[in-house]
Amino acid sequence: MGQSLCSGTKLRAKLSSQKWSSSRFYLSAELNGLRHYFEPAAYTQLFQSTATSTPTKSSACYAFANGSFGFPDKIFSLPSASSLQFMRLESDGHLRLYEMQEQNSPRMLLDVLSTVVAFCDYPLACGDYGVCNSGQCSCPSFSTLSGSKMNGFQVLDAYPYQASPANTLMTTSSYH
Repeated sequence: MGQSLCSGTKLRAKLSSQKWSSSRFYLSAELNGLRHYFEPAAYTQLFQSTATSTPTKSSACYAFANGSFGFPDKIFSLPSASSLQFMRLESDGHLRLYEMQEQNSPRMLLDVLSTVVAFCDYPLACGDYGVCNSGQCSCPSFSTLSGSKMNGFQVLDAYPYQASPANTLMTTSSYH
């Protein structure tokens, strides 16, 4: 018994904000691998199986069972279960493995895609406006015509890092 994602179906992340009408991340099973999508941008990433055989259209299901996730051979190795496990595609694009605990909320065991996706490779690693460089988040800044730096963004939260447009526009009198 386990979870599966079959060709022609999508696993969408739970909607986390009311500013979007639908989730922006989803996974799709394809004959040549598992594809990770981010909308509305044209971002996709394909995770290919290490298997030597190719699944047929009728059997192209990526199965999650104790210790692995993939088809026809393992794509991702997972920790063995000591209790009930489940995977969930989160609103930040991360596919996480959870384990149920007695009378407690589920415990996150593994970020499944972390072996193949670096932190900055996630489209929203630093939120809607943050800039990610070498695993570090910062607010974007820009240079004026005179060469001085201006920052039209402010930090909302340190973790997870979020930058937001500042409330007021910054102008200088020399450009009026």
